[in-house]
Amino acid sequence: MLPMFSRLQAMKSGTLVVWQDLDRLTAGALDPQSEMTSKLASLYEHLALVFHRFTLKEDGVGPVTMMANGQRIPPRDPFLRTNTFRQPLEGQVIKHERGNVRVLPFVLPPVSHLSPDEISMAGGKDGLRGTQGFYIYRNRRLVIWGTWFRLVPKEEFYKLTRVQVDIPNTFDDLWALDIKKSAAFPPDVIRNRLKDLIPHFADTSKKTVTYPGRKQSVKGFVPLWLRVEPRHGTFRYELNIDHPVIQSFSTTLNGDDQRYFQKILSLFGDALPFESIYADMCGDRRTGNEEDTFTNLMEIAKNMLEITGLNVTQVLNIDPMVRYPQHHEKLRMELNK
Repeated sequence: MLPMFSRLQAMKSGTLVVWQDLDRLTAGALDPQSEMTSKLASLYEHLALVFHRFTLKEDGVGPVTMMANGQRIPPRDPFLRTNTFRQPLEGQVIKHERGNVRVLPFVLPPVSHLSPDEISMAGGKDGLRGTQGFYIYRNRRLVIWGTWFRLVPKEEFYKLTRVQVDIPNTFDDLWALDIKKSAAFPPDVIRNRLKDLIPHFADTSKKTVTYPGRKQSVKGFVPLWLRVEPRHGTFRYELNIDHPVIQSFSTTLNGDDQRYFQKILSLFGDALPFESIYADMCGDRRTGNEEDTFTNLMEIAKNMLEITGLNVTQVLNIDPMVRYPQHHEKLRMELNK
């Protein structure tokens, strides 16, 4: 009798997979039990990602419960469907004589809008940057993920882009699927079409990374920092002297003080630690928890109100406050007390 076969008999339907005599998995281990536990942890993560669409209700099909060694497979969703800040983009259908390939792109929210659990759910051990790109599904099973098929390099600006690609099983030979259905490479006709679509997906991701939280519909937005290209191939960042806070403070200074103030602003731009900023941005770490973020925003808003003389609504539409719309309602309540 197979282990756990009685459990399968007690169910109305289901599938039982039994692995026995796994001596090679623990070969050379000082503590076989600890080694097996470590190996099983990787198995749980792999199963959770590969079959994640089966564990969710989708297109009228109910979810499937998956267990491994009596432990329920954890939920995974590389597209963070429940996060309201996620940006679904216009999908595409690539028609082919063998069937249609459905392409559905998403741009994840900036890291500042993600909880630690969401970062783990979307990026896993490879992080957000390492899991950007196409996610190829065959009959809802994830075959290959986190790759641009060498069409473009993986870059920091594109780390929030995820593209769901559904292929029919009639494409197995065209996609060079191996016998395990664990690797795939698109045929030229599909690959060329995907390459044409990448700039549309990636541009939104770049804007989300560069301007996290900013509402593009805000008119008259004045950034605190300006990107300046003094000549082709070079760039620098400068504090924007037209920003309301800088303008308000500058008008209180006399001629000499204003000149010194402009030199200080220029010094800030020249001394920006680009390497350190880039290293931090490449990681998936948040700058702080929600409570700390709100406290900092309250302090910034109060300072801006005092310096500019503007009202609360105007201040909330100024950089950097405009980047945190999720806190605006609570900030408005506290600042109007």
